[in-house]
Amino acid sequence: MIVAEADGLQDAYWLKANCAEGHKTTLRAPLPAFDIFDPLVFVARDDLLRQIFAGNGHLSVDELTGLSARYSTLDAQKAQSATCVIDAGGRRGALHSAWAVCWGQHKVGLATRDGAPLHSDGFVALVVADFRYVIRVANINAQRYPDIVPLMSRALLLLPTASGAMLYVDERLSGPLGDSLRGVPVCTLPYHEDELVA
Repeated sequence: MIVAEADGLQDAYWLKANCAEGHKTTLRAPLPAFDIFDPLVFVARDDLLRQIFAGNGHLSVDELTGLSARYSTLDAQKAQSATCVIDAGGRRGALHSAWAVCWGQHKVGLATRDGAPLHSDGFVALVVADFRYVIRVANINAQRYPDIVPLMSRALLLLPTASGAMLYVDERLSGPLGDSLRGVPVCTLPYHEDELVA
């Protein structure tokens, strides 16, 4: 699998899967510690970016469990990751999400059998070692075109660090951001509509 810079993954952190069929991460927050297993899934190179954000491994074993499935609620009683979801206020119409992702060891990475991004068999797992290194700006009504700059600035401020960060924004919303915001690169995602995150 060849991942080119144009795919928006030039800053992705690649690691060697620690199991034959995937990658196991032990989370220690808060207590007790528990393990999460992310299976290796065959992903075509041109579909990897979409699956990182919109893949739903809960519905299909042929897809990654993407970030949308992991950051799918605003209710902290349902998921700890809800503290990393910003509600942009849209309730109807074409809703979108924008993302701040911090790639790195103990943060977010992509696992392959040999740890290299150029793995020929195409099997990869999305590993979120620490949920705090992904911020989702959800419920963006693209028809109203909210001012995306303050929303993404807030997302960057919520990250524990901006080291290794990258912003991912729907192509219809990326204009005001340009190529970077506060020195963090911006990647334009293909048009994709989301469901309401509540």
